[in-house]
Amino acid sequence: MTKHVRICDVAPRDGLQNEPGVISAADKVRLIDMLLACNLAEIEATSFVSPAWVPQLGDAAEVLAGVRRLLAARPSSPLISALVPNEKGFERALEVHQGGLPLKIALFTAASESFNRKNINATIAESIERFRPIVPRAIEAGMPIRVYVSCAVACPFEGAIAPLQVRKVVDDVLAIFPQAARGKVDIDLGDTIGVAHPADIAALLAAFSAEEIKQLTIHLHDTYGRAADCVRAALHAGVRSFDGSAGGLGGCPYATSAVGKRAPGNIATELLVETIEREGFATGVDRERLAETETIAVQLRNRRPSPDLPSADQPLPASGAKEQDPVRIVRHTAGSPGVAASFGEVVLDRPEKRNALTPAMLDAIITAIDELAHDDSVHAIVLRGEGKSFCAGFDLDVCHSDPEALPALLKGLSAAVRAMRAAPKAVVVGVQGAAVAGGCALLGGADFVVADEVAKFGYPVTLLGISPAVSAPTLRAMTAGGPARTRLLEPKLIDAAEARQIGLVHQVVQLPEDVTPRAQLRAQEFAAKPPQAFATTKAWLNEIAADDVDAWMERALEVSLGLVGGEEQVAMERRKDAEMNRRSGK
Repeated sequence: MTKHVRICDVAPRDGLQNEPGVISAADKVRLIDMLLACNLAEIEATSFVSPAWVPQLGDAAEVLAGVRRLLAARPSSPLISALVPNEKGFERALEVHQGGLPLKIALFTAASESFNRKNINATIAESIERFRPIVPRAIEAGMPIRVYVSCAVACPFEGAIAPLQVRKVVDDVLAIFPQAARGKVDIDLGDTIGVAHPADIAALLAAFSAEEIKQLTIHLHDTYGRAADCVRAALHAGVRSFDGSAGGLGGCPYATSAVGKRAPGNIATELLVETIEREGFATGVDRERLAETETIAVQLRNRRPSPDLPSADQPLPASGAKEQDPVRIVRHTAGSPGVAASFGEVVLDRPEKRNALTPAMLDAIITAIDELAHDDSVHAIVLRGEGKSFCAGFDLDVCHSDPEALPALLKGLSAAVRAMRAAPKAVVVGVQGAAVAGGCALLGGADFVVADEVAKFGYPVTLLGISPAVSAPTLRAMTAGGPARTRLLEPKLIDAAEARQIGLVHQVVQLPEDVTPRAQLRAQEFAAKPPQAFATTKAWLNEIAADDVDAWMERALEVSLGLVGGEEQVAMERRKDAEMNRRSGK
């Protein structure tokens, strides 16, 4: 069998579609220009999906016009592909194809009925039936065809998917193609949520013959750092075509890995190529050009639209990406892979500080919650943290250096919890590692809390001489009188099982890396509910909350602020000085 392996880079479409914010068409064209120089077999450039559903790809025509200009100056080029969600999208793709830019089209279905229904509001059979008017016209026009089959290993709703179920979907797809064309269809099997182990890939491929494997492409997400091992398993089973994404863009880029690092979504093309070539296969990819492209792709990741971003006429910087904001918004749009109902995430992103809160961070949380609460395209909100911990409370280094920081933190914490409670949408909080002090207080604004079984909760700040009184009203509303009093007065931390028992946590998962996908799934379940009815119910529940929580929050904040500058702050500074002296060896 051939030692050459075909690589398709999906960063401009599947990558940027699932990144936060909207990247300019000019920047996308520049990214594609760099990918063209890498000697890839294929580049997935965009999608002809409605901008109302995926605003990140609303510029498909503009991007492809730019690509056409780039290819005019090249003697040869890789295949350029575009996702086509329906016949209307195909019409747009056909117009581009006949206008001088040859296109390959990509269609999509899934091996999970639940995923298909939630993702595109159709059964598997109905989604395949939608291909029927497109396929003959694409073949007649000379357009190569790829068919994505999502959830080829597991589904976020159904769990593990049997290999024979995947095989049946592939057979049903091929059945709508003319016999002569069936062997030319690119069947792309995706591990949509990135949970596969090498044995899962081997079992999946065992459902296909050696000849059938030749027309398979494997699309892996590196959520748990196992994608490279899965590539090796696929290679040795006979697969010779893979998808990668420059910089690891897309997929599930905000999941937390087992070691607390930012886990990429799609497998990075650089890692993919390196893995394949180390196994003794050839890709023909220019590794040096690819490394340069990955640098630019990483700079595109996490960028939110702001005045200081390059304009359409400015080149992307070659290096020196802007430092990432400590709080960021991520929008997940229905119709994207793995997203059944639209929701937004507010992500605390100071993992090196265990997401310890600063006044600026709390202001950013309030702004982000308010923005998502008033965004009609978002139907639920997730609050989570990057790294090993959800939130370790207030950043005491800031308090030590700035006498105004503690009052600002208390005010900001109270306002953030109120913003979460007032949001007319479900707020789901994901806790990995720890939710301590101010981090624990944030749970008071949640409608649902997911935590891993080793997470810790509580208010050890009483040992520093800081009163957690500001947290009392919402904590009591969540846990009732007895447990609330104990948690505020006793500095001992509790685990997730006890936190669930007293009502502070609603669902416990086994591993820290399971928290984010489970919180996202719960948010999608909330997002699928009728929005006005949900908002009315939440408002009514707030109104009848025991002891008038909102009024008591005002009083609790007043009490906490009254302690600032007195023994509370003096004690805190004394303990901080002692800790700094201990660290320096004095």
